[in-house]
Amino acid sequence: MYPEVEQYIATAKAVQHTRVEQYRAARLKCSANEITYGEMLAQQDELHRAWMVATNEAWNALKQCSDPLVSWIVDNCKDYQSEARAVLKALPATVEELDRLAEDEDWCHIWDNFRAQAAGDGAIALPQLPTAREELIRWARAEQELDRSEVAELLRLVDAIVAEEAASK
Repeated sequence: MYPEVEQYIATAKAVQHTRVEQYRAARLKCSANEITYGEMLAQQDELHRAWMVATNEAWNALKQCSDPLVSWIVDNCKDYQSEARAVLKALPATVEELDRLAEDEDWCHIWDNFRAQAAGDGAIALPQLPTAREELIRWARAEQELDRSEVAELLRLVDAIVAEEAASK
């Protein structure tokens, strides 16, 4: 994990912990009639604003990382920070490793779009596939509606058949 990501995660956790504790303190003051319900809501609103500022600053500090995918995530995935955090923790990683993470987290329908956008913007390099292999993947996904793990298994079997044939010659 990149040091900038470690710092972001530590800061986000600390800020969230502080927010929860301060919310709890405001609720306790309200329960003890030390402040009114309206005052409690005002305090919580102020705490929420401060939390948003601190979280945004921590998020934007990730741009200091030299990995272009981290910068791309900061610019494009702010609304998906919990999912992005899982990807950020996995970096540095190959596209294949990120594909497996997406599969494990059940993000495939979303990940495919983000993956294509990140590749289109030059943040990641997709592996170059031979034309026949690309066509098989397209057919398996579009025509047979296989998910990423099923396509990977199909490709593994095809590779095994090709290896067997090559070995028998």
